[in-house]
Amino acid sequence: MTFLEVTVLVTRWAHVIATVAWIGGNIFYLAALRPAMRQSQGGSPDLPRLIGERFKQTVDLAMWVLIITGALLIYDRLTHEIGFGYAVILGVKLALSAAMFLIAISLGRRGPRRRSSPVEGLWSEILPGPLTRLVADAGSSLARLASPTNVLFVLGPIVILLGLLLRFVGG
Repeated sequence: MTFLEVTVLVTRWAHVIATVAWIGGNIFYLAALRPAMRQSQGGSPDLPRLIGERFKQTVDLAMWVLIITGALLIYDRLTHEIGFGYAVILGVKLALSAAMFLIAISLGRRGPRRRSSPVEGLWSEILPGPLTRLVADAGSSLARLASPTNVLFVLGPIVILLGLLLRFVGG
């Protein structure tokens, strides 16, 4: 194995580990931890906030690793000829990833508007007024179902699937 091949391997590994930490952590948080905390009568009322703050630190680190390793992997791949399908899938993956990054950053930066946890919240807490009204006009039950946290929960596995598709399309 050449030095370049080892570097690409380590970069891919770091990219996968950061993905697992963020997306896997989000799935665990929403599917197991949050429901268990809601059912639990005992425990500290600060526990959701403390868990959320620790997970936010993990997500912040994962996002930086994903940005750096993603840029390196794109550069490595684009040094070879790519097809139209690869470019389209990569573009969609990058757009969805950017949306996820913006949602996660916005949730984490609410400051005094923060509810119980920095990884949960409402669109009204992170979007400007006019956009909040658009979301509210979509229907309160839909807006509640499609909360920022739930959108991350859905987009994460989609982005992972697109990454896998890139491996098949790109060879």
